[in-house]
Amino acid sequence: MLLALPALALIVFSAAFVSAGMGLIGARFGDFQFVVTALMRVMMFVTPIFWYPQDREGAVRAIAATYNPLAHLIDIVRTPLMGELPSLQNIVGAGLTIGLSILVGGAIFVFGRRNIIRWI
Repeated sequence: MLLALPALALIVFSAAFVSAGMGLIGARFGDFQFVVTALMRVMMFVTPIFWYPQDREGAVRAIAATYNPLAHLIDIVRTPLMGELPSLQNIVGAGLTIGLSILVGGAIFVFGRRNIIRWI
């Protein structure tokens, strides 16, 4: 059960980089907020939050549970709380998602931070 704490800490750490990058994009493009809002509504139903990944009845659910990066992030926190260890596929998928979000969010922030005063 204690494995959920470092996983949650990594997710929060990477979320800081994602929010910095998305905040900079939102400062540059005013309609970006509406795009993020629409994507969050869709991702809420595509990510296995309301259904278990083991209940893969259809092809869409199987694809969503396997290739959705948010599903891996949720699963590395959810499975230790349920008394199990996360699978290697979920650990690798979450690690790649966290690494990519830190790289992309950090790069967007580094390249755009000097221009933010002109965008606001």
